[in-house]
Amino acid sequence: MFFSIVEPTGTEVVLLQERLMVIRGQNSSTLFFRLDAPSRTVSVGDRVSRLTALEFEVLKILAENAPRSVAYDDLLKAVWGSHATRKKHYLKLYVHYLRSKLEDDPTHPRLILNERHRGYRLALPS
Repeated sequence: MFFSIVEPTGTEVVLLQERLMVIRGQNSSTLFFRLDAPSRTVSVGDRVSRLTALEFEVLKILAENAPRSVAYDDLLKAVWGSHATRKKHYLKLYVHYLRSKLEDDPTHPRLILNERHRGYRLALPS
């Protein structure tokens, strides 16, 4: 699976992770993960989903930091501002929205993972 993000300033694809990454699901297919900023869409495999501005920001921050986890407070500050650090339910709700759009089985996530008491991370297997 290649991860890439298309920046709004041009048509070139900027690779944030330069290694080949594969996620194998039940059907053992290879998935391609791509964020497109101008259209706020994400492609996972053959599925393309339109994201809200907040969903896109959360996913973009996770992708930029992958495979490291991003602390809850850091995500909240980056997306909603410093006043939102005590509102983890915002983040939980938007991660739920993202999982519903991106995961084959949102109840058993494989792409956006929660690291208990730490934060969220985008899973990029080697």
